[in-house]
Amino acid sequence: MLKMLTAYTLETDEADVAVSDILGQLERQSRLLANAVGLIACDVEFIETGVVRALCEQLPFEVAGCTTLTSAVPGAHGQRILSLSVLTSEDVSFSTAISAPLPAEGIGREVENAYEAALSKLPGLPSLILAFTPVMPTISGAVILEHLDTVCNGTPIFGPFSTDYTLAFEESMTILNGEASENTVAFILMHGDVNPRFFVSGSADGNIQKQPAIITKSDGYLLQEVNDMLLSDYLDTLGLKPDNRNAKTAITLPLVVTDETMVPLTRAIYSLTPEGHAICGGKMPVDAALAIGRLDYSAVLEKSTETMRELLAEENINAILMYPCMVRNIMLGPDTDDEIRAIVDMIGDRAPYHLSYAGGEICPMQGSDKRLINCFHNFTFIACVF
Repeated sequence: MLKMLTAYTLETDEADVAVSDILGQLERQSRLLANAVGLIACDVEFIETGVVRALCEQLPFEVAGCTTLTSAVPGAHGQRILSLSVLTSEDVSFSTAISAPLPAEGIGREVENAYEAALSKLPGLPSLILAFTPVMPTISGAVILEHLDTVCNGTPIFGPFSTDYTLAFEESMTILNGEASENTVAFILMHGDVNPRFFVSGSADGNIQKQPAIITKSDGYLLQEVNDMLLSDYLDTLGLKPDNRNAKTAITLPLVVTDETMVPLTRAIYSLTPEGHAICGGKMPVDAALAIGRLDYSAVLEKSTETMRELLAEENINAILMYPCMVRNIMLGPDTDDEIRAIVDMIGDRAPYHLSYAGGEICPMQGSDKRLINCFHNFTFIACVF
């Protein structure tokens, strides 16, 4: 069985004060069991001031995580916060690893080496992998997931892509044991009877185009034609004319893609090319159904609360991990805390939780054969219950 302990600090400048905050909160909770691992989420400032390094040096377990836009644990939430959650168990084992910096091409070797290093410290194969993944301008998140999925032979993978306050995620980093980098994958392997239960929500059902189109031409992550029309022309027929020729500017237009697995996946358009094509956050297979979604304030709250009702109907909830997409936070406008407040209010004191916004999400979904498939998502709210 897994237990979760949580702590936080708002202190960004004085590392000794921040460490004292965290250690004091952990000491007031139940003791650590035989095995433990930490999950960290914070603003990049906590890395720059040395707080993250100082904290990890004082903790008696390994810690993995990434930077975030906003995070929450019981007792606090906000932008300028460092959140630490500790998974601890008598019968579940943990191991961590971080890859070498990922090159622009051929990342498989770095991912495989890190996975093998973590696997060598476990008594057997992992039952779940928590991945903390970088957002990189030259590598799609789906490509990184493909390599992870291959090396772990389909073991369920769950976790966030790093994010920050910049449009191009220029300051986002992954973290392992106090070391941070903008181009490495950090992960936690878990061995034992974890029994994770996964939840995914995207755009509200009423905000998804009722008559889906068909992708008629694409090249991997490049969406070229829909219904035999140039992608930009197709968007024009729907009254959607995104003006984006800069690869650093994301378009908040969810594309809901359903292929032969019958798993609907939400994709982001990262940029439009001068030819009128779209560079997307995941593969856009020919003959897949394509529907245009819409994400606004009401859709964000509708789907997250709907998913939380489904989640909280579960029995034996010992811990909850949640990673909403940072675009959801942006679409809340000036009321950026409303999604977190709604979620926190629904959980109450039911179970300890860890929430942080992500620049992309990894969460398994059931395919048409009921088998779990590791999937890369945009715009979604993902959760894992232990």
